[in-house]
Amino acid sequence: MQKYRYEEYEALYFAVIERCGEPDTPDFLTQPQSVQSLFVAMMFDMEIQNGGLAQFFWNDGSVYAKLVPEALREIGMDDVAALYGQFVQENNITLEEMDTYRERFPMMGEGFYEYHPFDEFDEAYIKIWKETNINARFLDYAAKHPEIYEAE
Repeated sequence: MQKYRYEEYEALYFAVIERCGEPDTPDFLTQPQSVQSLFVAMMFDMEIQNGGLAQFFWNDGSVYAKLVPEALREIGMDDVAALYGQFVQENNITLEEMDTYRERFPMMGEGFYEYHPFDEFDEAYIKIWKETNINARFLDYAAKHPEIYEAE
């Protein structure tokens, strides 16, 4: 794993998010797999660090959630993909259920965080984040995929 400066991660982040739209847009689908995977994984990471898996599900729903496992595996983050898959399976969370969260919990903080044991996932994710330096893992992947930085 390479050493990096935060500025390198930030440059990658903006290169990816400025390049494509949301996963349910035609612009997203025209992007190389490397860009799509990083976009999804970086949004997943950002949401978890900002408010946890509950926030990711509530804000992004099934449009993103269904892409997370493949995106993580593409980047080489099988450990995170396994953690995510296990949590979803153990808690019987379906894509259809995710799309009802905003309606059922109009104010995310009112009961939603307790609906599933989201804290358990968040704690395990942050442990992986600290032990493996997820930002560096994103940068390592990007280093193998120069097309990420190429202009369209």
